[in-house]
Amino acid sequence: MTMLGGMQTPTPGGTPPTTLLTVAEAAMRLSIGRSHLYALMASGELRSIRLGRRRLIPESAIEDLIAEALLVEAGRP
Repeated sequence: MTMLGGMQTPTPGGTPPTTLLTVAEAAMRLSIGRSHLYALMASGELRSIRLGRRRLIPESAIEDLIAEALLVEAGRP
């Protein structure tokens, strides 16, 4: 199953669940504005997928962004 905007949808082949967040949800989780979030996606710092006209961000991409920021903050690029 996949979480899509708070809804779970089945995933093929029994893969583990993935939570996909809308741009607004991801921006809220990171406490940043939508423009900053779009800039992170455009620069490749934040992974996202496109489904139709919607841009969705896997929750794991947010976790990776935070982990990378913590490493840089600690002085380990």
